[in-house]
Formats: sequence, structure tokens, C-alpha cells
Amino acid sequence: MALGSKNKNEKQGSVGRKLKILLDKLHGEKHWMYPELIRILSERCEVSMLQKKPLDIKQMSQSDVFMLISPKKSWEDSEINAVHEYVESYGGILAIITTQGRKPKNINKLLETYGLEVGGEVAGEKILSREHLDDSPLLENVDTIALGSITIGCTKIMASSEATILCKYKGDVLGAKRDYGKGAVYLFSCLGAFDDKQLERLDNKVFLNNMLKSFITPEMKSTLEVIESDEALVKPDSVESIKKQRETSLKGEIKVCWTKDFKEMGFKNPAAVHTAIALDAKRIIFEYQGKLQIYGFLGEQKQITTIKPYGICDLAVSSNCSKILLSGKNKLITYNRYGSEAFKVDSYAEHMSVKMALDGRISAAVGKEYIQLIDMKGNFLGALHSAWGSKFLGGRAEFLNVLISPNGSYIVHTSQGGMALNYVAVNALPERDVLLQIPERERSKICFGDEISVDKDIALSWYPASASNKRLTLVLNNKICILDINGKEIQTFLGPYPLEEKSLSIQDIQATSDGKYLLYLTYDKHENKTSFNVFDVEKSSKMKGLLEFPTSNVKFIPSHDGSNVVFIIDKQIKMIALS
Repeated sequence: MALGSKNKNEKQGSVGRKLKILLDKLHGEKHWMYPELIRILSERCEVSMLQKKPLDIKQMSQSDVFMLISPKKSWEDSEINAVHEYVESYGGILAIITTQGRKPKNINKLLETYGLEVGGEVAGEKILSREHLDDSPLLENVDTIALGSITIGCTKIMASSEATILCKYKGDVLGAKRDYGKGAVYLFSCLGAFDDKQLERLDNKVFLNNMLKSFITPEMKSTLEVIESDEALVKPDSVESIKKQRETSLKGEIKVCWTKDFKEMGFKNPAAVHTAIALDAKRIIFEYQGKLQIYGFLGEQKQITTIKPYGICDLAVSSNCSKILLSGKNKLITYNRYGSEAFKVDSYAEHMSVKMALDGRISAAVGKEYIQLIDMKGNFLGALHSAWGSKFLGGRAEFLNVLISPNGSYIVHTSQGGMALNYVAVNALPERDVLLQIPERERSKICFGDEISVDKDIALSWYPASASNKRLTLVLNNKICILDINGKEIQTFLGPYPLEEKSLSIQDIQATSDGKYLLYLTYDKHENKTSFNVFDVEKSSKMKGLLEFPTSNVKFIPSHDGSNVVFIIDKQIKMIALS
């Protein structure tokens, strides 16, 4: 008994660790049938495997959870006694996930002490809908539980009055918990919800997360952090909720999280690497030569998937990483975060860049003379052709840039010839409203004085400040101009403002989605030095030289709020946190 108390105190004193799970493999468990479940458990927890007899109480006592995934073989009395001691005296958790057809009498021999029992079959259903699921903490943010097949259905659980019911469907108990001694026993009979295909569904993933959360204690911070990052997948964040994530001002403090060489990641050509950040899911997505690589913010590789050779030229990702859109040769292809192809549609041009609304519902792709809009179910919403706007754009010309608002309601695009910015309501395609028209004779009156040039692209960022007030940021020749837009009226909010001296060239500039900051690179050709800088729009102040690189070969990819930035420098990738 004293040994059990000592072990529990050691666990409680271990701050920031992961939940420790010991998976049993002595009783006919078929782990090979559930690789995604094992992978997710390993991603969140410290997982080890019990593969050799005898069932060792010392090994069990080093874990928080002893988990059985669909056991079938019988249990010896000595093994049952070891499990009983682990739960009652060592404060461990026995967690069993099973399904029908796995010889319940064998597992019931282990369970009878705890007043739990695996019973008869439940009528097979592919989807367990929330309207028939009783309220439970395990069902928080879960609308349905998908089982996939009625042949892998559920079995009833018989539970004594001392047990807590965790999952109940149409009166049948599918999950229960029994506190016992210092520990507890959990029994679930819905293993079909955790096969590979069903775990692609967000609701099933959340159900698993909720199950793990019921096992953990506050000191297991490493597991909690991974689960919390996945909770962003429950419902797409609105623009307003994303704004609330950055209520404090940036201080310009840089923390380098990790650095990797291209060789380590399998990248040979920096220019061919396509990158995006899904902030809410804490994921960084790389595409290189037909492989989709997903990393966490700590630099750990989450997944690598070989994709079809469509000749990828750009990618975009929703903030929760539920949708990854790639533009390829005459195709727009969407993958989910697990690397499974969701759909593909024909594109209007070979070379296209893509932009996506923050919630991932709407995307815009631009290539040569076309802008194409799709939703994330693969439906075509409409297209714009540069010739259609010839009265504004000065004749047939290529599109140079397109932006889509964070809420997906509007796009703004620029084109050569006549130097116009067009503002288009997505639900009003193909109607077009000219937002800003800059005839050559009037250029000195708008924004940039005589420095604007019709044969150059302009960097612009656009975001809604509110339902009725929108802003547009333009950058050209080291000057910025930020416009307040109310309907079709334009009011200068700030500008023209000399962002940098003429001796420095601005290499790249991107705005945060809340519009508070401009993140940009400058290059000093005399010192061969690239600097990373932040411009605070509201304060009209700069934070200069936050990072410096002795090369001109630098590009960066920020998260939508600017708090995390990936740099690609020559043959190296660097991840920073900006506070």
C-alpha cells in the first residue's frame, strides 16, 4: 500500500508531462486494425506496449492508464489480481474499448469485481445522432458518432448503480465509469468509432479527445496542450473570435522555436517549397515534389503523405487545418489534414495561386486572365475574366493579385492596365464594383504621388474591420496607404507613409487578419542583409530588425494573427514565436 502512495505522489509531482498509457497486447488485441487510433494516442500521450507475460505490476505502475483495445483471450487469475491491485492500490485507470463478437465472457471475468459487464448486441446503426445520445461530458461539441458499419456496431454495457454512465444511446449504455479504490475503470463498447476512416470525422476525433481528457489531471500539461489545439477543429472560428485572440499589442519579442535544414526535411530546392500555417490547429503544412508534410509548432513531424503529381504551384489552408487546398496544372485539389484527397475541380489556368477564407468555406484562385471561386465542397461559385472589366482595367490584361476576406464575403483584385482595384461581392458574381481607379493623369492625387507605376504589382492586404467598415492596405515603392472603405467611398486612413528609406528594398509584406500589423522584410544590398520588421498600423510605429539574415534569399509565411512565422532562408527553415 505504501508503494502505491509513493508512486501516485511521484506522478503528481511531475509537472508538464504527458499522460502515460500502457497498451495491453497479451489478450488477442488486434492493434493492426486501428493504426490511426494508436497514432493519435501516441501523438497525445506517452504510449508503451505490454507484449510479454507475465503481466507485471511494476511495469503497470509506471503508467497512468492500462488500456485494452478489443481484447479476446481469457484472463488468468494472477493477471486479474495484478490489474485489481493496479487500480485499487496504485490509483491506476483501467480503460477498455471493445465491440461485439469479441468473446465478452473473457473480459467480463476481469470486470465483475467492478460491477461492469459487456452484454448483448445493440441494433446496428452507422451513425449515432445527438438527439438520441444522452448528455455527457464526453459528448461536448459532438453532434454525431459515426460507426461506419453496422457490422462493427456496439454492445450493451450492464453497469451497477455505483457506476457513472458516460455514453447512452436510445436507452442502451455504451460507456460507463466505476471509481474503485484509488483508481477507476472505464468501459466503452463503441470501438467502431475509432477506426481509421471514422477518425477522419471531426466529431469522432473530439469524442476521443474528450475520452482522453477524462483520464488526465491538470499536471499533464503536454497532453492537454495537444488536445486543446485539436479543439479548434470543433467548429470553424468566426472572424470576430479570431480578433479576440490578439487583444494585447505586439511587443516585438522574438523566440526561435526550432530550426531545420532542408536536407533533414527532404527539400532540395527552396523555391519549390509551398508553405502555410494553420494557427488554430498549431500545424505547419509543407508541399514539396508531391509530398504533403505536416509539422507541429514544436518542430515535430505529424504526418507525411504522398499526393498525386498534379504539378503543385501553391497551397492555402484553413485556420483549423481541416482543409488544405493546392493549385496544380489545370486542377484545384483539396485534402483533409490526414492527407486524404477530398475533391478536385478543373481550374481555368495552369499557373495559379490560391487564397482561402479563414474558416475555409470559400477559396479564390488566380491565374493569368481568370479568377475562379469555389467552396470547400468542390462547388463552382463563379469566375472573373480580365476582359470583362476592360472599361476599368484599360483592356485585356492578366490578373496580378487576388485577396479574399477572412469571412469569405468579398474579394479584391488588381490587374495591369489602368491600375484598378476591383471589389467584388462573392454572392453577386459576376457583378463588379470598381473600388479604386487610378488613371495615370490622377495618380498624384491618390496614395502614392508620382511613384506609382502601372507596370508593377502592388502588395495589398484586405480585411473587414466590421460589417460596415472595411480597410485596404496598399504598399508600393516603400510607401503604404491604408484606406477606410464605406461602401464605394474611399477615405484615407493612413498614408502615404514612407515605410522604409529608399536605400532599402521591401522584399515581402503581409498584414495580419485583424489589420493591426504589417509584417515585412527589407533588404540592404550594401550590407547584404535581410531584416524582419513589424509595422504597428494603429500607432504608426515600427519595430525594426527583429531578425537579421546575411542573405537576400529569404521568404516568410506568417500565421493569420502574426504570432507565429516560418522563415525559409537559403537551405534552412526557421520557426519563430512573435509576442
